[in-house]
Amino acid sequence: MPVRIWAVVPAGGTGSRMNAVIPKQYMHLGGRTVIEQSLVRICQCPLVDRVVIGIAKADLNWSGLDFKNEKLAGVVEAGAERVDTVENCLQFIVEQGGEENWVLVHDAARPCVRVSDINRLVETVIGHVDGGILALPLSDTIKRGGHSSAAGTILETVPREGLWRAMTPQLFKVGELLSAIRKARLNGLNLTDEASAMEVTGAKTILVPCSPDNIKITLPQDIQFAEMILSAQQYEEKGQAE
Repeated sequence: MPVRIWAVVPAGGTGSRMNAVIPKQYMHLGGRTVIEQSLVRICQCPLVDRVVIGIAKADLNWSGLDFKNEKLAGVVEAGAERVDTVENCLQFIVEQGGEENWVLVHDAARPCVRVSDINRLVETVIGHVDGGILALPLSDTIKRGGHSSAAGTILETVPREGLWRAMTPQLFKVGELLSAIRKARLNGLNLTDEASAMEVTGAKTILVPCSPDNIKITLPQDIQFAEMILSAQQYEEKGQAE
C-alpha cells in the first residue's frame, strides 16, 4: 500500500496567556485567522493527504469561519488538554482505517511554518527512522532561574550544547503514536508534545532543523511578529517566482 500522510491540528485551547476575548487561534493575522493560516500551510503541503482538526464542543468561532479544503477529512471534538485532543483525532484516523499511516501533528498556533520544512521532515523521516520533529538548536546562553516568569536570581548557567527547541509538525506512525500516548498517560507522565510520548517507547526519533520563523503564537506581541514574518515570506516567495 502507498504511504498515506494525515495531519492533525489540535485547536481546543483557550489561549489564556493572550489576555484576549477570543482564543488565540481565532485572532486575525494577515487577512485570516491564526488557525486558518496554519491550516493553509498544512494543506499546501503536497505530501499531506488528509487533515483532521480538534475543536472544542462549545467553540462557536470555528463554525463561523467556514473553512473549506478538499483535504479536510473531519472535525473531532477536543478534549480537556491538548494531549486529549490529539488522542481523539488519532482515534478518528484509526476508525477511518489509517492505523498504519503516518501523521503530522501541528500546533494551530504555528501559522508561519514553511511548506518546504514540512516536506523536508517527511522526506527525512519516512522510510528511515521511527519518527521526527521540526526543531531548532539553541543559540542563546541559557540560565536556570526560579519557576516564576518574574525577575529572579540566576541559579546557574546551563550548557546549551545538544539542546534544541522542539517545534511542530511532529511525525510518527498513527497507531504507534496513539499507543505511546495511552501508555504514557497510564504511567502518569506529563506529555508536552508527541515526541515525549514516543521517547518512552524507545523509538528512534530525529530532530530535523527548520527555519527560526516557525514561531508559536503565545503572547499578544507574537501576533505583530507573525505579521512581519508572513510579509517577509510572501516577499521572498514573490522574488523566487520572478
